[in-house]
Amino acid sequence: FFAMKIGLDPASATPSAPYARRLAELLAKYAPQHRCVTDARRCADADLYHGSRLPLPLATHLHGILRVVTVADLDFLRHPHRYSLLERLVLLRLCRFSCRRAHCIITLDRAAKEELARRLGIDTRKIRVVPPLAACPPDETRCTDAECEHVRRKFGLPRRFVLADGVCSPHLNPLALIDALIETDAAHAVFCGRHTPYADFLLGYARAAGLAARTVFIYESTPGERRTLLRMADALVCTPDTHAEASIRPAVEAMRASTPLILSDRLDFREAAAEAALYVTPGSVDDLVRALRTLRDGALRERLVRRERERAALFDEEHIVRRLNEIYASLRPVPTDV
Repeated sequence: FFAMKIGLDPASATPSAPYARRLAELLAKYAPQHRCVTDARRCADADLYHGSRLPLPLATHLHGILRVVTVADLDFLRHPHRYSLLERLVLLRLCRFSCRRAHCIITLDRAAKEELARRLGIDTRKIRVVPPLAACPPDETRCTDAECEHVRRKFGLPRRFVLADGVCSPHLNPLALIDALIETDAAHAVFCGRHTPYADFLLGYARAAGLAARTVFIYESTPGERRTLLRMADALVCTPDTHAEASIRPAVEAMRASTPLILSDRLDFREAAAEAALYVTPGSVDDLVRALRTLRDGALRERLVRRERERAALFDEEHIVRRLNEIYASLRPVPTDV
């Protein structure tokens, strides 16, 4: 094993920098040969600095330290209306400056990689894609049969249902799933999300469509209960609009729980699940009906679950650290014999 002194964001011990904090924890667990420091005053003699806050410390440039930057937030490019003109200009300059002077750039998905290359002119050879560190720790998907029965009774759930998690916004297209229930007589749906005015609209819509007995709305649930719901479900339906913000975490959790997936046909979901999911056009009732009927095929479900286990392994903490180690090693100067 090669060993390095790795500098991380100085704020990694605070809630404001979860990426660096999680990175320090995983490196200590799976790559203890490295020495991680988060004190800015001690980063000047580090072999490599891995940061996610922009700009990177000036000392990393002055001392010629290897620089790795994780770009996890591109909101200022994707949603410019949320920022003032001055804010956009500052963020744009900081991001371009840090990326062009970094030895390696890490993005959390291929879409971000392509966006950096297209809009900031960053050389794609410097950009590596690494899954999110906090996508889903493996032990968080485990639950017992007793826990499943407790959740079933608490919320009055049917024995078989599909789960839609986070349904309180129209950009997630929950209305299409309710319409799809009309065409699939055997299906029940559980909608789990925060209570909002839109959630009340969905409940009224389901009742007006005569689907009150086949829909359950859960507004108050703990993270543990949501993971239990995922394990119990026949499938997870996650169909946000193509350009809407969405997390891949529910898909990763579903793959770890061996729960079949029905996902929007969008780049980040295909990159995460590949051939381990069924894909639909966001908002298409016909596509959802076909997908729900397709999942009745037992042989197909087994194939999907097998593929899910293979894809889920890519999001294991140890795999991610191994990938980062490969990146660090590729940047390390090759020693020469004297």
